[in-house]
Amino acid sequence: MGQWIDIRSRYLYLLLEMEGLTRAPKCSMCTSPMQIKCSDCIGGNYFCKCCCLQTHMRSPFHWMSRWTGAHFAPISLRSLGFKLCLGHDGKPCPLTHAPLSGDLHLHLSQEFEDMHAISDTLFDSAGDVLDPSGGHTRRTRTAQSGNPLITMVNQTGVFEMEVLFCVCPNAGTNDEQLLQAGIFPSTFRHIETAFTFSVLDDFLADNLECKTTAQQYYSKLQSITNRMFPDNVPNLYKQLLRASRQWRDLKNRIQSGLGHQPDGDSTIDGSMAIFCPACPQPGINLPENWKERYHDDPNQLIRTFIMDGNFSAEHMRCRTGDADLPLSAGMAFMANPNSYKAHLHSGQEIVQPSTCNTYRAIEQANSSRPHLDVTGIGATACCHGFFVPTSVVDFQKGERQINMDYSLCKALSYNMEDIPVALVMYDIMCQYGVHFQEQVERSPELSLSSSLQLRTGIGLFHIHGHQDSCLPRFSPSYIPGAKQVDGEIIETLWAPLNNISRSIRGMSLAHRQEVLDAHMNHSNWKKMVRIVPSLLKRWKRMETGIDLSAETLNALNTRLRTKTKRWLAAEKHAQSKRHEDPTLMDIYDTVISKAPSRAEIQQQLISDESGDITTHGQTSWIACGIKIQELQTDDNHLGHASHRRTPQALDGSGMDGLNPEDAPILLPSSLGWEWCIRHGAQSLAGKEVQLRHAQASESIHRIRLALGFKSALFRTHVRPAHTQQTKTRAWNAIHSVDTNVHEHARIYSMARDAYHKIQQASVNLPDLPKLRAEDLHVATLVLGSEPVGQRNRQKSWIWGFGHTVEDDGTWMDDCRFSYSSVHPLMCSHM
Repeated sequence: MGQWIDIRSRYLYLLLEMEGLTRAPKCSMCTSPMQIKCSDCIGGNYFCKCCCLQTHMRSPFHWMSRWTGAHFAPISLRSLGFKLCLGHDGKPCPLTHAPLSGDLHLHLSQEFEDMHAISDTLFDSAGDVLDPSGGHTRRTRTAQSGNPLITMVNQTGVFEMEVLFCVCPNAGTNDEQLLQAGIFPSTFRHIETAFTFSVLDDFLADNLECKTTAQQYYSKLQSITNRMFPDNVPNLYKQLLRASRQWRDLKNRIQSGLGHQPDGDSTIDGSMAIFCPACPQPGINLPENWKERYHDDPNQLIRTFIMDGNFSAEHMRCRTGDADLPLSAGMAFMANPNSYKAHLHSGQEIVQPSTCNTYRAIEQANSSRPHLDVTGIGATACCHGFFVPTSVVDFQKGERQINMDYSLCKALSYNMEDIPVALVMYDIMCQYGVHFQEQVERSPELSLSSSLQLRTGIGLFHIHGHQDSCLPRFSPSYIPGAKQVDGEIIETLWAPLNNISRSIRGMSLAHRQEVLDAHMNHSNWKKMVRIVPSLLKRWKRMETGIDLSAETLNALNTRLRTKTKRWLAAEKHAQSKRHEDPTLMDIYDTVISKAPSRAEIQQQLISDESGDITTHGQTSWIACGIKIQELQTDDNHLGHASHRRTPQALDGSGMDGLNPEDAPILLPSSLGWEWCIRHGAQSLAGKEVQLRHAQASESIHRIRLALGFKSALFRTHVRPAHTQQTKTRAWNAIHSVDTNVHEHARIYSMARDAYHKIQQASVNLPDLPKLRAEDLHVATLVLGSEPVGQRNRQKSWIWGFGHTVEDDGTWMDDCRFSYSSVHPLMCSHM
């Protein structure tokens, strides 16, 4: 940038020089004097009138200007006599008697138009007006020559064109001739407005990539056409909406191959959608003998699906009714409206209380808002992040099971013929899966293959907000064939859709469906073209994690050869029956007990003092001192800012000396271990050591609870928030939890410092690790093995601190716990 600053003045001079005439240039095509300058031609952009018209026969959407003697003034091609001729390579039809575009004998004395003062007289129509019968109430506008005038929209602006249609006997209709010229008419009768293919493609690309709305895009075109008075350019926003819908539909039918069908249509739902090239699909990416080839290892054919809901994609209820005509209902990702409505009408919702968590999906299952007819959408995606065609449904009263049943059944029937196993993950699967089979049987619109084995799980991010029993029963770490699945990948798919949520709230339901389908198809397309390098990158990352897991597993197998046979038999039995009884998966869990609390240890120490009058009251005194130190820590943290605001602090007239609340508490840890030895206070220090260790354990326990609550808050409050008020409240709740976490972290650090000063007083207690900032992050996996990706990092020690393994209390149980963590991970890669 510094180098550019050095040459900036030279660039500025050249640009200003181009705005005027420093010499008398000649026409770039002949030797005639220059009369016209084209702002859009690259190089050789000075023309005489004749050459200008000849050159722009195939470039009619360029902006011209003429030299007035003082400056260049805008001028239109039409004012030079330009006519857009169709059917004969830019030349007039020989059967017409109209003069050639731009009569060469026409002199420049003709009045020039100033395109920066475009008036409503020039653009005297804002488009076609239809009557209820389908006719037009306004006659086609014509020029003085009798040729039709059409307002044409291009990427370079809005233009008024005089058009000469071909009148040969074999010529197509006017709208067909425009299409053959690369121009899309907004109506097919009495055409007054048309859009070039390039501007429609550009708008759809902007909408998909930049989430630009039609209003924003056309406002840009108005500004390009007339920067000074953009409102003088006719408002063709509605025409752009209509034409872009039709153009999108045509392009989708061509890209999906439907253009080769007799009517360009299909009766197969999802026929216009792109889907995952990596998921096993019979007849598409599996060999002909795939059944025999994978008969002994069905986990190689497992299809993995992730379900979730999005409450941002709302739709406002239309007061006058929604009479719009759908163009591609059920042919992409949104559910077929007829089949879906029949399911909602015939199906029944089983009301169930929340027995595991207070997730928003359960709390808002029956919530509705009068001004909305759609409160959100639910979808099913594959493990590679592709939306499954026909599986996206609208919510009417929150994320109800009856909605998600339809989504899941459609996903399980899409290119799934004879696939033996499917894994479905949902953040409330522990409750959703209870009545799923019963719900399917209740609806005549739903069905499942009798040969399909369904495995259910909960993503690793959400499962740690559930009860402890949900971890072994639903964690993908313990599901054969789950591999290293990203259980929350669908969460990343909502962000782009949320960017268009506001623009589709007021659309007709049919238009909204088409826009959502287009954006989901675009998401699938981008993943499809990038899936190979993405999978290669993940494969290399996986190799690092699997080597570590294999090393751990081999070491355990070597030491525990006789024990592993019994463990493997128990695992095989649990895995074979898990779909019937998920509680069998509890063998992966280890019964643990918490370390004694501070109150329990204090009570035990007081009980030990009852027989010795010389030590009576020592424990209570130490416990009171520890509590005072905790209060001092809170007071010091909260009082720094407020102390600076006091008048005494500002003028320096405060009282000298130490404040009582800042006075040190003379506990053994404050005096040091050497002092305790000199004064025979070792037993007193031993009691403080036990209380300090219990204080640290209690703080870590409270930190774990707060981090688990923070994880749940992201699901229940942060992600569903769509207004400034709800977002503020949600993040205030997160900040409140963070404050709580940091408060207990300070207490732990204080307890650890005191513990280490007199640690010699007890040799039976484990050490207290240092608490680092990264230990306070919400981890995806807080229990289990060391998988790849984010999970390649070792879990923080805080998640296992303060727990002891029960059973017979031997080291063998700890080995069984480690084996049960590593072995499923290795099996998932095999």
